[in-house]
Amino acid sequence: MATAAHGLVYTRGVGGTMELPCDAVATALRVIIARVIEQAGIAPAQVSSVAITSQAQTFTIASADGQPRRPFISWQD
Repeated sequence: MATAAHGLVYTRGVGGTMELPCDAVATALRVIIARVIEQAGIAPAQVSSVAITSQAQTFTIASADGQPRRPFISWQD
């Protein structure tokens, strides 16, 4: 087992919302998963599960094909 973390930068959106770019989150997940695989000394095919935690709820709206329609809106909003 291994663990990793990656910082993210929030921005202020229209009306003072706290937002998080969806592409930044996707990039962070890829970086974290690569770090964990390297730390564990395993092949990517050996990964059987991934657990993700956060401090509080953050959400976005997705299109029918799963693409984000706007940045994540933070619980800090």
